[in-house]
Amino acid sequence: MGLAALARPFIVCVLTDRTIDAAVATMRLARLDGADAYELNLPLLQDGSPERLRALFTSAARPVYTSCRRRAFLRVYGADPDQLPLWDDTERMARQLAALQLGSVAIDMELDCFDPRPAPPLGTAEAAQIADLPGPPFELTDDPGAVTRQQQIVATAHAAGGEVILSCHTGRPQCSTDLVRIAWVAAARGADLVKIVTPCPQMRDLLDLFEATARLRIELPIPFTLVGAAACGSLSRTIGPTLGSGWVLAQQTFVSGGFHEQPLVAQAREILRLIPWRY
Repeated sequence: MGLAALARPFIVCVLTDRTIDAAVATMRLARLDGADAYELNLPLLQDGSPERLRALFTSAARPVYTSCRRRAFLRVYGADPDQLPLWDDTERMARQLAALQLGSVAIDMELDCFDPRPAPPLGTAEAAQIADLPGPPFELTDDPGAVTRQQQIVATAHAAGGEVILSCHTGRPQCSTDLVRIAWVAAARGADLVKIVTPCPQMRDLLDLFEATARLRIELPIPFTLVGAAACGSLSRTIGPTLGSGWVLAQQTFVSGGFHEQPLVAQAREILRLIPWRY
């Protein structure tokens, strides 16, 4: 079963383990806590051979998709970028497409793939400095050559029977109209699902995110999730699905140096149980 076919809202457990065995153990524990799917961060794995990856996908009781972020981004999970592989965008996408052949159900591709325009990694001083500043989103390109290559990756993934999440970490606060526009850009490029993460340093930014969530719930024909970061964004991670976001990004347990803004799988499941109202 693919991600788009899951009953929404669903809960994704983000796997940040360094070994396949640890990731399998995390998946099993997260499933007991209520996870519906898993995101596997390929660059973090120290033993991600094709044989080992196939074994992981085969052992999973729920869908597993991959992400393959640029190494600077993975600082948010407590990783040292200098200890991670330096893969360019072509290599990152090739590894995800290969994972589809091994049992992954989807890939995650940023909207600036092949024309990198990354925001400073979440949790860094640089990210905090720009999170209050207006401006165009990071991680989004309109370069015709890059867009064509993105569409080719989408077509290749679809031919392999996989789905594509097109994602954007905006780095700067965006109004509701701009968030809706980014989602439609992703849909136009062939996305099966859309993920947007945007800083919400002020309450008005969170309200813009919620307005965009409600609008996309009515207008966008594919599943999406809008996630707020920074001071006022955390509420969106659990309440957003009641307004229309299709899934929650969560973690099985908090780890030292990890990304503690993400709720626990068990917390997300309990919140969805206690707030049965859906837009």
